[in-house]
Amino acid sequence: MIKEKANFVWVKGETYKARIYDFLAEIDDVMIPPLRGRVVLADYAEKLAGKAETVFMVKEATDLASCSIYCNEKNAFITSIAVKKEYQKQHLGSQLLNEVKKFVEKKECERIRLEVFKENISAYKFYLKNRFEVINENDFWITMEYRMEEMK
Repeated sequence: MIKEKANFVWVKGETYKARIYDFLAEIDDVMIPPLRGRVVLADYAEKLAGKAETVFMVKEATDLASCSIYCNEKNAFITSIAVKKEYQKQHLGSQLLNEVKKFVEKKECERIRLEVFKENISAYKFYLKNRFEVINENDFWITMEYRMEEMK
């Protein structure tokens, strides 16, 4: 159980490709469906390092959770978010998401979007609890959105 406050560290750039890769490899079995079935982890880590903003929740030099997000003029898109298995059920996901919302607010985006796999019921409920709304769905994925005006 995490008793002391964790820190948030935002990173971007090639320098962080290995760190992002290591985290993705460690949380692969937590993801539904697993990342390795959808992407080549090394290529995905390189893409995230170069094009996304990634935040790590860190405690005592250990990455507990992470979120990668792309921002444009009006929209932010969460492409990856996860808490390591041993740190789940401690509200770290909500803390991480609140940090992301603050970041997106500073970027002056109007909304945050993400896709959740339909069979990932716990993630779906997590996003609903954090005030995301369903805006679209297909056979496999649900697109959800959080409007930044909700923060005000």
